[in-house]
Amino acid sequence: MVYFKIGDDMVLCDRRKIATLSSPLRTMLTGGFKESKLELVDMSNDGISPLAMCAVSKFSLTAKLPHFAPEVLLEILDFSNKYCCEGLKDACGRKLATCVHTRQDAIYYMECALELGCTVLAAVCLKLLLDELPAWLNEEHVVNLFSNMNKAHLSTLVGNASFSLFYFLSEVSMSMDPKSETTVLFLEKLVESAIGNHQNQFALHQLECVKFLREEYIEAEYLFNLAYSAGHLYSIVGLARLASLRGNNHLSIKMLDSVISSCQMPLGWMYQERSLYSKGDAKCESLNKATESDPTLVYPYLYRAAYLMKKQSIEAALVEINRVLGFKLSLECLEIRFCLHIALEDYRGAFRDVHAMITLDPEWRMFEKRVPMGQMKVLVMEHVERWTTGDCWMNLYDRWSAVDGIGSLSVICQMLESDLPKGVLYFSQSLFFSALNCLEATLRSLALAREHASSKHERLVYEGWILCKTGHCEEGLHKAEESIAIYHSSEAFFLKAKALARSGPDSPSPAAVASLLEEALECASDRLHKGVVCDFFFFDNDEDSYYNMIKGTIKLMHIKQMSERDKLEPLFSCFCFATFRCAQLVCWSKAAAYARN
Repeated sequence: MVYFKIGDDMVLCDRRKIATLSSPLRTMLTGGFKESKLELVDMSNDGISPLAMCAVSKFSLTAKLPHFAPEVLLEILDFSNKYCCEGLKDACGRKLATCVHTRQDAIYYMECALELGCTVLAAVCLKLLLDELPAWLNEEHVVNLFSNMNKAHLSTLVGNASFSLFYFLSEVSMSMDPKSETTVLFLEKLVESAIGNHQNQFALHQLECVKFLREEYIEAEYLFNLAYSAGHLYSIVGLARLASLRGNNHLSIKMLDSVISSCQMPLGWMYQERSLYSKGDAKCESLNKATESDPTLVYPYLYRAAYLMKKQSIEAALVEINRVLGFKLSLECLEIRFCLHIALEDYRGAFRDVHAMITLDPEWRMFEKRVPMGQMKVLVMEHVERWTTGDCWMNLYDRWSAVDGIGSLSVICQMLESDLPKGVLYFSQSLFFSALNCLEATLRSLALAREHASSKHERLVYEGWILCKTGHCEEGLHKAEESIAIYHSSEAFFLKAKALARSGPDSPSPAAVASLLEEALECASDRLHKGVVCDFFFFDNDEDSYYNMIKGTIKLMHIKQMSERDKLEPLFSCFCFATFRCAQLVCWSKAAAYARN
């Protein structure tokens, strides 16, 4: 046995049990140190109270830590860190983790956890702070807690994932205010955390862009040069724009020409960027090459449409902007088409586009952010006949059958103004957004569907779709099964089929998925809704290949001679229609075939 003297108190402990807590204690109490021969060891200067030492003694005997006030637990944590008692530290951290309830708790205990190397307590505090984002981004003391972390602190907090942590924090901060000091602090930590050339290039580019936005041009130029020297080719864009700001467009063009000539296959953004510093035919030539190289770039279409509008060629401008809206949903393109419809006095078309913009981004403001969309909607409504609920359903079916995603979104937007159940409508809206490859709008619509769900089983379905859409398919599958246990709905069976189909290498056979689709089709629901969900099921399982098919077809149109392009455009429309219909037919036929087998 051994006595530990703390002030005027004596704590009796089992020498061998205390020695098992860590190597330093074993060496001190049973090795060659003088304490190994003493029956009384003075620990008055070790910062631990008699009560805390009694708890350490009990833990050495039972491997269990009694309940104590947080102050006592912090003393034990400090002791375990000083003497490398990992088991005691872990147990103490878990006890303290139960005391973390508010943001202030998380800040206080995280500081302690980082100084004392307690990973369990640090992880609990970090989770609470991340859950409360972005509420604390403007609180200086919280931001400084992260920005002042050294490598040892970060190792305790997230191990080797410090780059991921600051990438996440910087993205949230940029979404709130890309010019803020908080954004700069997080991006500077991102640069510090970068491992390898790829991460370093990315982090430097993020920081240089923010410096450019803040008009800190000297620092931005230094970072652009640093990233470009490290191999980040796109950073030449920042150097070209800085040269243009100084009035040297010729140097900007020279920079872009140098990059283009050094590439075996120049990319579309290179030509697009060069067009910004060119004029007349040279500008048009660069934009045409940009579209040929990458037909998905929006700016060339916008410029050509605006140029044709200026020349009073309204119909030609409409054709040009429809080319990009046929495969990519863009607020800027919708706004230009809205203006074109107004010029042509096609108020129904203008009404459709303003509705589509409202559903895509309710906060969007038109005409250089000066006019809210609601105001333009009111003006156009005076020239448009209002549809009844029946008209809306008929038009929604017609728009869906014609593969008109924008038109479908417009009809749903009108239906949301009626007394119809909102949950189902927001869910339908999310399906069209998903088919148009708009992830953020899809998730926003699913969240609104969940908020307006009329029943528990319906809410579970929407939660499941959100989980699957964000990559949590196993959790989405549980939601589907919960919903089916309450009520058999086509949406729940489609959700279950989708979750199973995307559950990874251990996914079930196609027959099992098809049988779920068969059950979905047998549930009571309108065929329109089943068809839309059907499209969503197939495209969401293979979004990349679908998008690549579209992109490849458009590129083919531009590679061909101008005389042949007019012949190819109708084929492209048929291709889009056939792709959507094929998804439905495959779904129905597979379900029927596997059901028969």
